[in-house]
Amino acid sequence: MSTLGANCTSYNSGFGTATDVPNINLDGTCYVSDSDRTEQTYDCDRVPDSGGVLSGKRRCNETLPEPVQSCDHPVLGAGNASCTEACASIGRQCTVATLAALNPLVDTVEELGALIVSLGANCTTYVSEWGTGTDVPNIQPDGTCYVSDTDRDSSTYDCDRV
Repeated sequence: MSTLGANCTSYNSGFGTATDVPNINLDGTCYVSDSDRTEQTYDCDRVPDSGGVLSGKRRCNETLPEPVQSCDHPVLGAGNASCTEACASIGRQCTVATLAALNPLVDTVEELGALIVSLGANCTTYVSEWGTGTDVPNIQPDGTCYVSDTDRDSSTYDCDRV
């Protein structure tokens, strides 16, 4: 949306098939499209609702949805969120390729611990035995952090695993 003269400060994917999405509110909230949205849910003539929406600050690609960018940085999901859900909460999409590319940030106790702190949480215990589990890396509610293996095969990643 920055190409429209406005910058997103937060993302909302809760209205992903509304005919006036994508758009941006005055407070910087960007409303993003669902990744599996069908063509019939788009209406390029629809003006975004007046609830603080920047008039004319809308991108419409006629019949093609704007591509969703992959998560290019680690995201700490809420509760038992999958990577898919955590990325969607910031208007991004989880991909196996991105998980593999970010793996060097989470494949040692030190790196994972520092990353978790930077995301606002703390690891109390580290477990390295399950480093190729499809739900690794993760942090449990009790602070247990599961460390990823260094040389993982792409088949060991799963964006939808909780």
